Amino acid sequence: MSGTIKHLLPSFLEYLKFEKRYSEHTVISYETDMVQLDDFISLTFGQMGATEISAAVLRSWLADMKNKGMNTRSINRKISAIKSFYRHQLRKGALTRNPATVLKLMKTSKRLPGFLQEEETGVLMNAQEGSGWKDLTRQLFMEVLYNTGLRVSELVGLREKYADVHQRQIKVLGKGNKERVIPIKPELAEHIQQYRDAKRARFETFDEEYLLVNSKGKKLNTQYVYREVREELAGYNNISKKSPHLMRHTFATQLANNGADLNAIKELLGHASLAATQVYTHNTIEKLKDIHKKAHPKA
Repeated sequence: MSGTIKHLLPSFLEYLKFEKRYSEHTVISYETDMVQLDDFISLTFGQMGATEISAAVLRSWLADMKNKGMNTRSINRKISAIKSFYRHQLRKGALTRNPATVLKLMKTSKRLPGFLQEEETGVLMNAQEGSGWKDLTRQLFMEVLYNTGLRVSELVGLREKYADVHQRQIKVLGKGNKERVIPIKPELAEHIQQYRDAKRARFETFDEEYLLVNSKGKKLNTQYVYREVREELAGYNNISKKSPHLMRHTFATQLANNGADLNAIKELLGHASLAATQVYTHNTIEKLKDIHKKAHPKA
């Protein structure tokens, strides 16, 4: 019997981290997916080496998840993880056969991303309070998320030297190691400088490379940010998925609703293609439909 999926997993995760440069969140998700597959196979068919796993075995796992009510998007991510895992093993010569080639992504209904209205973001930003270090850090990263549309991985990885308060811009290292520059308003630049000053006054030693640090002076991690954002958004019952990505969608949607060029939004978000950005035009159209329905006498 060849090595199991779990035996081959460490090299795959290294590949995702250092060659593909996937975010910490994505790497953890792929790891979880592959461990779940290995566990399912062990429980259902007995322990199998990776070379012994057939397309039928993989399909049985996908069918099991579908029968248990897992949503299509989650299943598709697991399919992507499986395909990526086997492609990597073939390239490095650990396996000679790829049973995942027959797997097809399931069709998903287009779901518009959730976002906050301008009045809601105004209330949210003005509601930030507290003077402890945790409060100051949360206040700043909520403001950065809303004003720049950063991904959570980009936020926690934001270098202090790339937050230029004099030029009022930040340089971001995004997906695929691609850099982009995002302008920031004077108020945010001032808050970043105040945070820097407070950091130096509070800590004798701290992680000097990164802008945002926790109460021990260490770089933030994505789980911490997710937890804090969920807490901040707890009162918004109209939003089903409360996450840092909601602030990114809010940033982009409000730009589109206020007439920003789609190509400009694409550059600010760091999208590889315009297709990924076009979802925000749908939000704009939905807003126009709502205005028309409320204001037109024949609507």
